[in-house]
Amino acid sequence: MTRQTVHEQLKQTLVGYEELQLVLPAKIDISEDVGFAVLNKLGFINHPDGLHFLDEVFSSNFAADYKGPSSLHIKGYVNQIQQILLPVAQGVGYTILQKRAVQQFSQQQQLKIVPLTNATHEALYLTQKRYRQLPARYQWFETKIMQLLK
Repeated sequence: MTRQTVHEQLKQTLVGYEELQLVLPAKIDISEDVGFAVLNKLGFINHPDGLHFLDEVFSSNFAADYKGPSSLHIKGYVNQIQQILLPVAQGVGYTILQKRAVQQFSQQQQLKIVPLTNATHEALYLTQKRYRQLPARYQWFETKIMQLLK
């Protein structure tokens, strides 16, 4: 999970952080600073975590201009993780995704990652029922998840 939940039945362990990346079509010139106005003109490709990621990144990088989701030009919505970057690669708009999701996209040459002034990372929590002991075979998965997130 990416958000810590306070619940007496749950136990959460911080296992790492995931970098969020601002992704534009490769054809966009970013020789100048990419500001909120340029991004808003291009349009946001939303997804299930899109507004949450956007709020995290924009609040720390475009705070002077970003006034919440109502100030956005949302150009589309994609519900499948494997397809979120397709409209970006085609030049339709920009989005914000986790670094791992961006790295797994097959058309890397069609994307441009914008360097952010204030890098944004999202916490990741391993969540399980507090009073339920998992079988020993699950320890391998926990260890592997922590290794991959370092």
